[in-house]
Amino acid sequence: MEVTEDLIPVQVLSLPEDVPLLARALSRPLSMQILKHLREKQMSASELAAELDLRLNTLKYNLDALEEAGLIKVMTVKWSCKGRKIKVYAFSEQPILLLPRAKKN
Repeated sequence: MEVTEDLIPVQVLSLPEDVPLLARALSRPLSMQILKHLREKQMSASELAAELDLRLNTLKYNLDALEEAGLIKVMTVKWSCKGRKIKVYAFSEQPILLLPRAKKN
């Protein structure tokens, strides 16, 4: 009998360097609303802005923070009829592991 395991890539964050990005992204109520919507379906920034009744620049700031923290990712890029690039965002289902850094002597 052969036993196999499905390996899931894990993003490892070293304390304290990487954690502020994650903490800052998760501390905003708007970021949590964005994550909730993206868990349900992939959406562009303009679709999210319409869904949340927000200005696009307010939403973009939060999308950038979530993407930098690794909580969302760009799944595809499509083009508008005016030739503009449109990113389609999705919830990143990659687990995140926080590890304390060893003390330096």
